[in-house]
Amino acid sequence: MLVLNNCSIINSIYKFRENNKKMDVNLIKEKIQESIENSQVQVKDTNGTGDHFSILVISDVFDGMSLVNRHKVIHQCLKEYISNEIHAIQLKTLSKKEYENQ
Repeated sequence: MLVLNNCSIINSIYKFRENNKKMDVNLIKEKIQESIENSQVQVKDTNGTGDHFSILVISDVFDGMSLVNRHKVIHQCLKEYISNEIHAIQLKTLSKKEYENQ
């Protein structure tokens, strides 16, 4: 009985994953670049599952902006996908000067 229940749970998880849409790294990059002009964007699918991403955004728009506000800008760019296609994101937001000084 326990084995059957565990198999049912595992099958449910796989069906859930199959029914969920995967997000494309190029679409994430395009959405951010559309919202933040002259930005350099790198996006990596960290798990290969199309729902966990590491994102680097370099833009002068971040000059003088707090880390929280920088992340709010990115979340706003991706709001229609966060909690749907995108499950988790790791953000690194830098001005061009900060990026050059790393």
